[in-house]
Amino acid sequence: MKIHLWSPGFDPSDGGIQAYSHELRRALTAIPAVTRIASIERGSSVATFIGKASWRALRERPDWIFTTHRNFLPLAKWLRKFTGSKVAASLHGIEAWHAPPYHLRIADLLLPVSTFTRDRVAAALGETIPRMELLANTFDAERFFPGDAPAGLRHRHALPPGAPVLLTVGRLDANETYKGHDQVLQALPAVLERHPQCRYLIVGAGSDRSRLELLRDRLVLGNSVIFTGRVSAEELPDYYRLSDVFVMPSKGEGFGIALLEAMACGIPVIAGYKDGCHDALRGGELGRLVDPDRPEEITQAIFDALDTRPGASVPVAKYFGRDAFHHRLEEIINSCAA
Repeated sequence: MKIHLWSPGFDPSDGGIQAYSHELRRALTAIPAVTRIASIERGSSVATFIGKASWRALRERPDWIFTTHRNFLPLAKWLRKFTGSKVAASLHGIEAWHAPPYHLRIADLLLPVSTFTRDRVAAALGETIPRMELLANTFDAERFFPGDAPAGLRHRHALPPGAPVLLTVGRLDANETYKGHDQVLQALPAVLERHPQCRYLIVGAGSDRSRLELLRDRLVLGNSVIFTGRVSAEELPDYYRLSDVFVMPSKGEGFGIALLEAMACGIPVIAGYKDGCHDALRGGELGRLVDPDRPEEITQAIFDALDTRPGASVPVAKYFGRDAFHHRLEEIINSCAA
């Protein structure tokens, strides 16, 4: 089977879809039924991507075009007329939930990353639903595992000795304000009453940072909140290891790869139950699910996590490790080949 893989990018440090695309490409190369794979990155120029993807598809006529973002579907539909290629599209979160139904019906196969995304898309599509196969996210266990963070990292951010550290990792995009930073900030004054030296690290960059900084100032949180900016892929695991609790009470995550990374590094996680994070925590089996609209519930979950540290490790690799991802993907590919 010849596959063309289209993605916005393959650098895991650029975001969840890019991390997923990296793992998908890696897994495809190890599946015997896949005889050839060509990965094509959108990059900064859409016109260049369209030209390159079209030329290669017309020339090589792949059996399948796999896209990791639904925005590629119209181009894939046009090319299918000339190449006969079938089309598969990964569905992550908000980009899929808000897609016009006719847009998603272009695909021969849809690959939602969570039951939450699958169910929302299925409800929007109504009776005419393409084939759907669940393919949950995974993580790199060679990078994310328990350990001690370098002492210099604590010094860099002026963290007091022994101070508990809360962490959220994610893009700070003004169009994606659902990750729960606001809710953690609103819960923090109560946390500081019990843990005055607690620090909240916000890892990520984007257009929403200035608004969050204003909220921090209105709540008079001062240096208890630290914006680190974007962190390199090499350093990211150490930020998890530096922290005592990962907290992301989101309301619009399609899955939440950062939750897997945090659990793999051995720290307890808190997430909202109203989105795909429910899947990542297996309904609360692997971590604490809270109502993201109730700051007092988030506060209590933080107290409980800090009072019971260091938390017991959870079997995140069993359900979401690369072996599980590879096995599930191979099942899907073999069914496609048949």
